[in-house]
Amino acid sequence: MTVASKGRVARGALWTLTVGVLAFACLVGVVLAEPPGRPSWGKTSNIVLPTPTIGLRFAHKKHPPGDFECNQCHPKAATSTAASDRLRPTKKACLDCHDEAAVPKDIKTRGQKDTKPCAKCHTAFAANGVPRPVRWIQARLRFSHKVHVARKIACTKCHKGVESSTPKDGLHMPKMSLCLDCHKKHARAPSRCVSCHERLPGGRMRTRYPEGSLKPGPSLPSLNHGPLFRRQHKTAARAHRKQCEACHQRATCLRCHGGIRKPASIHLGNYILRHGKEARANRKRCKSCHTRSRFCISCHKRSGVAKSNVKSPFNSPGLTRFHGANWASATSKGAARNRHASHARRNIGTCVSCHQERDCTRCHSRRRIGGLGQSPHRPGFGHSRRCKILLKKNIRACIKCHGFNDPLMASCK
Repeated sequence: MTVASKGRVARGALWTLTVGVLAFACLVGVVLAEPPGRPSWGKTSNIVLPTPTIGLRFAHKKHPPGDFECNQCHPKAATSTAASDRLRPTKKACLDCHDEAAVPKDIKTRGQKDTKPCAKCHTAFAANGVPRPVRWIQARLRFSHKVHVARKIACTKCHKGVESSTPKDGLHMPKMSLCLDCHKKHARAPSRCVSCHERLPGGRMRTRYPEGSLKPGPSLPSLNHGPLFRRQHKTAARAHRKQCEACHQRATCLRCHGGIRKPASIHLGNYILRHGKEARANRKRCKSCHTRSRFCISCHKRSGVAKSNVKSPFNSPGLTRFHGANWASATSKGAARNRHASHARRNIGTCVSCHQERDCTRCHSRRRIGGLGQSPHRPGFGHSRRCKILLKKNIRACIKCHGFNDPLMASCK
């Protein structure tokens, strides 16, 4: 190999490696990227607790618990029974300690431009100089402060770090993991999702909001709806069925598992060309979504590949048969004659995806009712105990080949 060719090979390898690294980076970015409007995993959900517009300069750090009690600024918290209750301090509560003379009396006068007297507390102002009001969206929770206060649970137990927070630290709202840790330890604490989350009229948990959809995160490891949960939810659905039903209806499962819709994430676009091999290898897996009588047979008939179809290519002389030569020939001898019998006994479901009952009775019925008289039973079957059991269990199957007045039926009884 010449130096020039080695250089081309090296450059090609470097280019391939570069493309591979970029592709991997894009894949990781897609998997780890957070969809818009979704809560960040491990953080307080902005759907359950929407981010408010406060516009105030306040630090709990300058109001330590030793000098101030929580109920001094939040007097209604001890008796609050709903998350919609207004527990924020009022202007009067602030002015009880702060100098009221520093607040201009005519602050709401139209055309006011001087914001310096108000800027000590307020950070957002309208065009006319009036402080913007606090916009606090109601929490999407069912919560009672009164119940928790009665159980002697300290405020800082749920609002961790709030006593030393500054305006830059944001809100110190409890995370779901903290709630679950406490509710799991106490047997009397409710554990249902709708005990804390909003519910719909039917009793299920509300999950859709204008900001996005609410989904379990790392606080519930067994139900964490991460990037791969759609493909790996089988184990969680079997082990935690009741928790799944708190949010999902049966119709949600049937969208994919009903056998009508074929999501691209389950079957590729060309799957119909190669599904036969997998269907024969693992019939039970197919039946978990698809119904054999309605889905498989109807499709095979429409496409003309069913043997019972008049236009089936497998019925046309001179064309390649689906089964090999002498698969079920009445003129062959030995194993070649009954090779189809072993397959039919092993997995009759595979056969009926193409064949109907009349395809079998064409050969196996008695001659006097239009068949060829080829018996599917072993010698002496008519006087065996198994014959009597099957006759008693399902006489219809016997009549299909023997008729009502066959002497062999009488001997079996």
